[in-house]
Amino acid sequence: MRRLGVIAFLIVVASCSAGSGGGSDAPPSVPRADAAPAAPPDARIEPPDALAPPSDGAPPMLDGPEVADARPPAPDAPAVTPDAPPSPPDAAVDPCQGIPPTGACATASSLVFCVIPEGGDPHLAAQSCSAAEVCQMVDGGARCVPTGACSDGAIECLGTTQIRVCVAGSWQISTCTGQCLSTPLGDVCGLDAPTQLFTANLQYEFRGPNNTLSDWGPIFLATAPGFVILSVRVLADGTILPIDATVTGEGNSPGSFAVKVPLAPQAGDKILAVATQLDANHQFAVALLDPNLTPSLTPYTPGTPPQPHLWFWSWATRGLSSGTQLTIPETAGSGAARVFDYMRYIFESTAARWPGRSRPRFIVWLGGGVSWTCGSCFAHQIGFEFGTWFGGQVWLNGGPDQEYWADSVTAHELGHWAMASYGHEVGEGGPHFFGQPASPGLAWSEGWATWFSSDARQDPIYFDKQHGTSFWVDISDRSASDSPWPRPAASLGLYQPIYENEISAMMWSLSATQGLTSAPLDAALASPRMTVPPFLRGYTTPAGINTTFFGDFLDALDCAGLGPAAIDAATDPFVHYPYPSLGPVCPSQAPAPPATLHMELVDGAPLPGAHVHLRAVLTRDPTWSFPVSLTFQTPAGADVANVAGLSGVTVDQSDLELDLSDVPASDVIAVAISRSTRAGFHAEARYRFGRPEPLGRIPVRRGPRLHLGNMDLGEPIPGEVR
Repeated sequence: MRRLGVIAFLIVVASCSAGSGGGSDAPPSVPRADAAPAAPPDARIEPPDALAPPSDGAPPMLDGPEVADARPPAPDAPAVTPDAPPSPPDAAVDPCQGIPPTGACATASSLVFCVIPEGGDPHLAAQSCSAAEVCQMVDGGARCVPTGACSDGAIECLGTTQIRVCVAGSWQISTCTGQCLSTPLGDVCGLDAPTQLFTANLQYEFRGPNNTLSDWGPIFLATAPGFVILSVRVLADGTILPIDATVTGEGNSPGSFAVKVPLAPQAGDKILAVATQLDANHQFAVALLDPNLTPSLTPYTPGTPPQPHLWFWSWATRGLSSGTQLTIPETAGSGAARVFDYMRYIFESTAARWPGRSRPRFIVWLGGGVSWTCGSCFAHQIGFEFGTWFGGQVWLNGGPDQEYWADSVTAHELGHWAMASYGHEVGEGGPHFFGQPASPGLAWSEGWATWFSSDARQDPIYFDKQHGTSFWVDISDRSASDSPWPRPAASLGLYQPIYENEISAMMWSLSATQGLTSAPLDAALASPRMTVPPFLRGYTTPAGINTTFFGDFLDALDCAGLGPAAIDAATDPFVHYPYPSLGPVCPSQAPAPPATLHMELVDGAPLPGAHVHLRAVLTRDPTWSFPVSLTFQTPAGADVANVAGLSGVTVDQSDLELDLSDVPASDVIAVAISRSTRAGFHAEARYRFGRPEPLGRIPVRRGPRLHLGNMDLGEPIPGEVR
């Protein structure tokens, strides 16, 4: 389906709305290769105790020249001689049989593609074309293309008043009563009515970690750049008549915009803010989608067949005055706006970090009250939504932990997308846990993503909340962390299992502590040494696939001319990671929390006059051996009859007995706290006396389902005016 049939429309709208006489061939929200680094999302949080607050400034995203791995082999004088790489299985098998994630045509009417999931092994998946389509290779990827003149449902403008719609593979032409308009979301017959210019600023509410890193902190307001803004008239059946379109950030403020609105607004006139961004071809580049699944405490499997909505918010035009602030409040799902702010920031900033490189379009799936079996994860996997082929997909947790506030997690998952886009995916799955070494390939993939997250945010603290437990780790100072941080031992060789955050810490040492910036690390990831097989260190996955690991990455840095002293300062090769910086080989899947807490009913019942016996059970990672404080908070109407198990800090369960005068209106809360100078956790569990568990914040959609051409946008989420 065509998304921008008349390229000039959005450009004219944007330039006119901004009051400029100039134009551009690219949407104003998409940076050019020579563009300044993208402005990061607002990073205001409560500064943690004894920790430096994150920078409010734009992180340095410096362009670096492409690294040519042409350094001749160094003399055979490595500082440390590593162990030999592991031998591949006798019958090495490629699970994807040489088929790439971009796919191949299996038959004339079906395609097959490789799926590379985070934390899992690569595997093949298939998709059938419709009866009116055939599989063809398009721009290097397998696609289902129509056998007729067009794809059913496609809509295109023909000049200023005519429009054509594809029906049964053939175009049918009709005339609009007004103008035919090409909007960021499709070609449609627009409204023909007198208009005036309306200016506003879009903002959203967001939260960061609190000052003790024990939960989410207070609400802040952030400006909202990069959102598609539509001025529309919505008919009674939900059909949209577009009036004007632009992208926020066209004025002096990142959230400012200007669009035309009817001179005499009617009840159906609205301003829509859509969480999507366009690429240089005026197609969807990134899109934040609500999977439209039933909110549930039971996680869904990624890939569950969705009937998605776009995330978008609406305001009634009538009654608005220019210069107002349009706000997306927390109750309306501003967590999704925060996620999109990072999507557009990462997408724009990678264009500056790796200029001239192609990158797959990606989808992020986020639903209110919807969680996933993988937690939050990425897959290099084809997706076809809203008439667009996407090459990568991210699933984020929208459950009661409010993990959408975890910028570190969002940027980590997009770090996997960056590796898939500009480097080489490891393709090694398996479990990885807080404070425990993982296989070298998996640790490299996860360690890169965590470093990328910290580098993008210019903050070494990775903060997350899962299963009621808030936890954090600082990759800038592992030596003083007093936390479960297993260091590699030089005697175990280069191919030893390694803790993923150790890799993040070594990379942070290079880019931040030593001040090299991300430029040489970015260039190394995208260099032939890291992207063109065979990969010279010879590391293989359990399936026998030759792939990259951290030793290959250090080779790429070393072969490009980074001094051995800088690498040794990060790796400490004689004691910890034994990379031989004097002898590089040159050519000629979110950690789980360290503990979780839950409440269980031993006996009794939540009835007036009853005696209730509860138990709080702490399940901790075996590597976490630090003191834990466990306390109870009891509600009014419940007298404590007995508490057992709180006398020792190493006890992982405690019994609480209560005498009830009535069924309490509030919960019994168990709180477990453990912290050192550089890591810690805060876990909570509740007994709710029979009340159902919360599903998380679910924004209310009101009004008719909105339609733009043949696209069903779903029901709008009302915003607020402040």
